[in-house]
Amino acid sequence: MAEDGVLLREGLAGLLQRFGFHVVAMAGDASELHAAAAEHEPGLVITDIRMPPSFTDEGLRAAVNLRRSRPGLAVVVLSQYVQHAYAADLLDSSDGRGVGYFRRRFTEDPPLMSFGRAMRGRRMIPIHAISTWLSPACYWRPGCASPGAPPP
Repeated sequence: MAEDGVLLREGLAGLLQRFGFHVVAMAGDASELHAAAAEHEPGLVITDIRMPPSFTDEGLRAAVNLRRSRPGLAVVVLSQYVQHAYAADLLDSSDGRGVGYFRRRFTEDPPLMSFGRAMRGRRMIPIHAISTWLSPACYWRPGCASPGAPPP
């Protein structure tokens, strides 16, 4: 699991363990995530999208690279924002199965069940994210619309 915020990382690890997940490693940045994944070969990687040093998309790029090297690896990304471009990169990795995209403020019921579903090859994207991407306000906003979307 990779998350630069110590409180969220430790809290999520505790929740995962309480619900039967075995947390094999925790990382604070993308390079630590790569090293931990190489050492432990996990079945699921949970990562924040924005991580040090630039706080742009280091976690997402690490997740996509890990899926390229291990296509069956389940990946769940956590983000403070619903961003179409970020999710599209992840969904385009491998065959798009075994991925999840969740906001850090969980509203799903319960999100930990969705992590298990991602491990079993399901694609888990909350309906609020999909409706945000498909809303007219989002559809025409740069960085939010689908690639190749026609102008208004």
